[in-house]
Amino acid sequence: MFLTRTPFLKLTIASILLFLGVIVFSLYAPSQWVSPNIYYIVPFFYLITLLSVLIHLRLEKTGSVHSKMFFLVSSGVKLMLYIALLILYGVFFRDDVIPFFISFLTIYLIYSYLDVRAAFWVLSK
Repeated sequence: MFLTRTPFLKLTIASILLFLGVIVFSLYAPSQWVSPNIYYIVPFFYLITLLSVLIHLRLEKTGSVHSKMFFLVSSGVKLMLYIALLILYGVFFRDDVIPFFISFLTIYLIYSYLDVRAAFWVLSK
């Protein structure tokens, strides 16, 4: 019942479908397009987005005025985290940078869309 009233179920289903899409992509794409760490990107984004939505829902339940501001601040903090992760990955895994960056940015755009939809769901209540 808790899952049907919140965006958690939609986020989980979308993440499972996206992970299956990553698996299919890694099986059929040329090997130079596939990063060996591609399988960790979807769970990483799922956990970050889930944590963000959880905190946002908790702030919204308390009736805090800060819940709208939290979405903006959390989006900025997540973007900085993602940029730092990409820079660190580029420094330590130079031969795998291009496939990882393209995969990461593609999945980032999908999860940004899901995060905005979840925020609209929370804010429209």
